[in-house]
Parts: sequence; C-alpha cells; structure tokens
Amino acid sequence: MIKNTSGQAVSAQLVALADGEDVTSGTTTVYVTGDAGTQASGGGTVTHEGNGCWSYQPTQAETNYDHVSYTFVNSSAVSVTIQRDPVTLADYKATGFSTLDAAGVRTAVGLASANLDTQLGDIPTVSEFEARTLVAADYFDPAADAVANVTLVATCTTNTDMRGTDSASTHDAAAVVAELGDGSSLTALATAAALAVVDGIVNAIKAKTDNLPTDPADQSLIIAATDALAALIGTPATDLAADIAALENVSVADILAGECDTGVSLAKAIEIVVALAAGKVTASSAAGVTTLTYKKRDGTTTSFTTVVTESDKTRATTGALS
Repeated sequence: MIKNTSGQAVSAQLVALADGEDVTSGTTTVYVTGDAGTQASGGGTVTHEGNGCWSYQPTQAETNYDHVSYTFVNSSAVSVTIQRDPVTLADYKATGFSTLDAAGVRTAVGLASANLDTQLGDIPTVSEFEARTLVAADYFDPAADAVANVTLVATCTTNTDMRGTDSASTHDAAAVVAELGDGSSLTALATAAALAVVDGIVNAIKAKTDNLPTDPADQSLIIAATDALAALIGTPATDLAADIAALENVSVADILAGECDTGVSLAKAIEIVVALAAGKVTASSAAGVTTLTYKKRDGTTTSFTTVVTESDKTRATTGALS
C-alpha cells in the first residue's frame, strides 16, 4: 500500500456467525486504526464483491500511516481485521521494482510506439498463410479420399481375397494343417536326452579342436615330411611295428656282424680302433717304401698293415679289414 494515496483497496472474506457460510448481505462497516491510535469509523467505500468477499477503498488520509488496520464488521459475520504497512512511492520504487512508466518500458525494449503490430516484421496475412499451406478443405480424409497408385484395396477384406492371386497359396488354414500336421505326428524329433548326448560329443570335439594351432600346416607339407621320414628309415619289411618288434630280438653278435662301411664289419672297425689306440706297431723300410704293421692288444696278431711311399699312402691287404 502506498502511503497518503487514494484509489487503493483492501478486501476481507466474511463468514456467518451461525453456520460459517459466506455473508453476502447486510451492512458492513469498516473501522480504521492508524499507528495504534483511536479506532474510528472509516470514511471510504464498502462494497460486497461476491461470495462473501467485501472490499474497502480508504480515503487518502486513511492511508497516511506507518501501520494501519481495517476492521470489517457485520452483525451476521465474524469480524475480520486487515493490516497494512504503507510506504511512500519513493520507498516503494527503491525496493527494486521498475520505476518506468509505459513510455519508459517501450523505450527499454526498443519499441517506438504503443502499437506492437507495427513494431514487428512482415507478419503473413491469413491469405498468405493459406497460399503457403493447404486449406482445411484440402486435408486428406482417410475415410473417403483415395491414395494415388493404390487400387482395389477395399475388395481385400478377407484372406480368401488373396488366395490364388499373383502365385499366392490357394490353400486355406485347414489344408495347411492337413499337409504339415498339427504337431502330434512329429514323433521323430530328438528328445532332450538325445540332444544332451550330442551336446556332450560336440563339447568333446571342441575340446580337441581348441588345441589346434590357429594356422595348421598344409596337408601337402605333412605328406612331404612323412615321405622324407620314410626315405630315411627305409621301407618296412612287413610293417613298421613288425620291424620295431624284430629289433627287440637282435643279438650282440648280430650287431657286431653288421657293416659300418663297405666290406668292414662293426667288429673289425672296433678292432682297428683298439689297435691304433692301444696295440703295437712295427715298421720296416725297403727301396723307399715303409711298411707299418699294427698288432692287436696281444702284441703278436696282425690287425692291419699300411704301406707308405713318398707320394702315396695305401692300405695293404695283409690282415684284410673284413
């Protein structure tokens, strides 16, 4: 409320003493008490606005207080007091509320005049809007309007309308069931137990294949490797397993009799090595030829003889290496 200013109003809701209903009639008097002074009957105007709401327009003098109470009294109603703390207009403006009048507001927002429509850009007229869009009469009505390039849609109302057209099936549902069965005839389907067995087998296979290298050797490489191995060990007499079994029956004498060089048995080769390492050797020379005779460990039995000339070294046949 602005202090010492007329043309203002306060309102109060009056309810009946008897039943609490709205008081809408009778005489309502407003008493004014300013700055805790003596209460006096108001000189302003009291009006029932409707539904028990009564308003009071105080005189200018009745607003010229720091604190003022307006008490609404009606013989049928509970009295109501409305309190106000009027401030001067200057104080009111100092609270941060706008002090601009209408012209000042227009200036602040950039409007040159009070007519808003003249301040906006080119607003299309109704006819211009309709020229840019469809009028109501041209809206699509799905219940009545036809869709371009679609015909005979209205005739396809049941499944029978489609059977036999454009290679569509001519069988109805009953015929399809009769052809495929209703499920009771599907007795050959795997049981859960059978599927579990298959699942176990697949898992076992997967456990093996998981160990395979990401880039296994080509089959031709494996074949070439096995051919090379066969060339090294020779062709089995019967089969490889029989050959390996036969090796288990080989005696020491058989091993020593085997050739370690052309015409030289393993036993003779061992004899020569022993004669060279621990045997006795004698030498005799004649006409530029030296004969070396290697004895066995007994010192008397000849193992082999070597004849040495100035330009050659040959093996004699004496004590042949066989």
